Amino acid sequence: MSDTPRTDEQINGKPCTRFEILAGDSLRNAAVPSEFARQLERELNAAQDRIEELEREIDRLNMRILSLEVAGQNVVYQATEMWKRGAIKEWLDLVRKEEDKP
Repeated sequence: MSDTPRTDEQINGKPCTRFEILAGDSLRNAAVPSEFARQLERELNAAQDRIEELEREIDRLNMRILSLEVAGQNVVYQATEMWKRGAIKEWLDLVRKEEDKP
C-alpha cells in the first residue's frame, strides 16, 4: 500500500498496488489537479487544528489530575495530623455512641 494512496489514485485514475509504485517512476514527477491538492491541504489543516485542540485538552486534564493529586495528599496529611492528635479516635467514639443510642 502506498503512503499517498489518494494522490496515486488521482494520478492513475485507480488505486495503486505497492508493486505498481515500486515498478516505475511515473508517479514521482506527476502532477495532480490544484483543487485536489487544495482539498488535501484543507484536510491536513483541519487535522492539525484537531491535534492542537486535543493537546490543549490533554494539558487541561493533566492539570486537573495534578490538582486532584495535591488535594488527595492534603486529605491524607490532615487525616494523619488528626490521628496524631487523637481527633479521629474521639470522632469514632462519638459516632459509636450515637450508633449505640436506641
